Amino acid sequence: MLAHMRAMHRSWRSRQKKRHFNGKSLDDAIASVPTGVDSSDWQTMCEMWTNGDEWETMTQLMAPTSGVDAEIHTSATPEDAFISVMGKD
Repeated sequence: MLAHMRAMHRSWRSRQKKRHFNGKSLDDAIASVPTGVDSSDWQTMCEMWTNGDEWETMTQLMAPTSGVDAEIHTSATPEDAFISVMGKD
């Protein structure tokens, strides 16, 4: 299940990169945030694609950034995580 979700997420990131990042300067890509993507997450992904450090960047995206964020985040099942990223059918 997780391998399938990982593959779908990788495919989604690849499509976003192709549509909204490739062929643009970093500043232009960051300014054109795709619909449904958080602007700070988009900036992080753009920087990741520029720097090539995907593993560290994805770890940062998944971790709460402050004590307040940690209180807001709750444990989610893999299915909940998938739906929050990909949406319902």
